[in-house]
Amino acid sequence: MTSISRKELYHLVWWAPLEQVAEKLGITIYTLTKTCKDLDVPRPGFGYWQHVKQGHLVTPTPLPDPEREECRVFWHADEHGTDPRLQKLPSKIHEEIRRGRPAFRNQSNSQIDAVRKGSEVGARRKRLMSLIFHACERLGGSVKGTEDAADITFGDQTVSCRIREKLKQVRLPPSKWDTRFQTDVAKRGYSVGLEVTGELIVELGSHHWMGPGGWTDKRDCPLEDQIPAIAQRLQKETAELQRRTNERYENERLAEERRKIAQLKREEAERQQARVELLLSFAANRRRAEDLRQFLTSLRERGLTDDAAAYGGRSAQEWLSWAEEVAENLDPLRRGDEEIWQALASAQP
Repeated sequence: MTSISRKELYHLVWWAPLEQVAEKLGITIYTLTKTCKDLDVPRPGFGYWQHVKQGHLVTPTPLPDPEREECRVFWHADEHGTDPRLQKLPSKIHEEIRRGRPAFRNQSNSQIDAVRKGSEVGARRKRLMSLIFHACERLGGSVKGTEDAADITFGDQTVSCRIREKLKQVRLPPSKWDTRFQTDVAKRGYSVGLEVTGELIVELGSHHWMGPGGWTDKRDCPLEDQIPAIAQRLQKETAELQRRTNERYENERLAEERRKIAQLKREEAERQQARVELLLSFAANRRRAEDLRQFLTSLRERGLTDDAAAYGGRSAQEWLSWAEEVAENLDPLRRGDEEIWQALASAQP
């Protein structure tokens, strides 16, 4: 356990680069930068240490609210305790790696991913991946892959990891193509290339739910001693991936339920609107029937003409009977209450 105050952290980050400070505290750079942000401790900007190295006078950013007293405690991996299942891992190369899989073997062919085959670095990478395989199986996982890259499965979720050789930028003599088509290379007189360093990096795949996913050799902790932490991190990544997957499925289920409820509400609102329109049509037909009856009554009071006279083949009395029948059919109340309620119940938009 390491306890450090806000002022001490401020002096440390302005005393040495973050990589050295993180190594001194026994934490990762990610944890260090997050702690500086949480404690409102300013950090050197880009190019600060280059100016210091060249002898330039650079003034550090003052510490905001220097009287603020706050400490942060860092717990190291060994203090949390290592899973007993990860102790004394077998040194024998894992069967999955010895058998090999072409699909994984051809996965890393670029200059950056390539590790020198048959070299000491390549042999060490094979041993490291074998240890990761054994550790993950001890934790209840299943493995698939080669020394290049692997898929680690815990439960229903799978995460990938790979081991590659660390590269560094070096100056190279410019080629004719560089000097002809790249003006910046022609001006500075050299081009930039990559060179292997002999150091290995263990990296996770594309999903880093639990923070940065990368391990390298430390001064007092080589990658071989970090295998338990790597295996436990892989297990945590799959657990977090499973949690996020379940959360996504639950959100999709809730969204589908909300969509169905909204659809039912819309359909019910449309049915209610259809019933209202039907009811209004009944009321309108009732008024029209009453108006028609009043008109026929007034017409009858005026007296009928000679029944012998024909109008379109019908007498006046026959036309009056026809009009009364129309009024009767138009009035919804003449149909009976049960027919009205049944029509309202079965109304559809």
